[in-house]
Amino acid sequence: LKNKARQCSISGGKQYATKFYIIDAPDTGKQKLRNTNTMETNKPIVLVTGGVHGTEPAGMLAASEIYKQWVPRKGHLVVIPVINVCGARKHSRYLKCSKETATSSQSMPDKNSQGQNSNDPVQVDDLNRDFPPNEMPKSDFANDIWDLVSLIRPNVFLDLHEGWGFYVQLKDNPHNRLVGNTRFSKGSSVIAAPNALKVAEAMVDEVNKGVKDEKHKFLLSTPPVEEGLAMHLYQSFGTISMVQETTVKGQPLELRASQHVSISFELYCTAI
Repeated sequence: LKNKARQCSISGGKQYATKFYIIDAPDTGKQKLRNTNTMETNKPIVLVTGGVHGTEPAGMLAASEIYKQWVPRKGHLVVIPVINVCGARKHSRYLKCSKETATSSQSMPDKNSQGQNSNDPVQVDDLNRDFPPNEMPKSDFANDIWDLVSLIRPNVFLDLHEGWGFYVQLKDNPHNRLVGNTRFSKGSSVIAAPNALKVAEAMVDEVNKGVKDEKHKFLLSTPPVEEGLAMHLYQSFGTISMVQETTVKGQPLELRASQHVSISFELYCTAI
């Protein structure tokens, strides 16, 4: 790649192993990162993740574009484009790893996949609920992720997701849960940790320049789910953490992915 992205892996040799990429700014000189042990931690580190849920392909596409094309102005950009490889392969929200899962695969989800028999997976987790506050991560894979992020301690974290419906239309509906709720969704929103509100507001303003329908506008929301990686990073290291949500309903994949990229770029211009 022209940006000299370096490929590394999390959980190498395990069923849920996945790849991540590190892109160094031109000014890192001799300290250009070949592995996480040589990272210049005194310079800004931005972490971007896609594919926490395997049913949300726009974030995976956007994260893939980011690691292939972006070059940070300073510091390091770390991108995990498909963090939940098992879920992506089976088009599942959850981390579903079976004995047949290839350890080196990094596939985009098959839109025709309906998942596997629930008796087949050896591990089933929602990665966005695997990082409870003031506790260690709940699953083996979540622990491996935490080992990486604890090492790099990103200054900024951006997690790319999708919702089924538009938050601007559904935000006032009563709800006591997010997953599987047919009356409530946070699609088309930027969900910010308390220290990220100003940056997130700029991100929302930027993406809404390209949204003509008022019923499809992005909104700012806070905070991210308590058991997700975004809040865990904020609480542990003071990371400027945000979750981006695009909306699947009635919108093509290419549009959703481009919205993710647009919002992410505004973050980069604003926060770094």
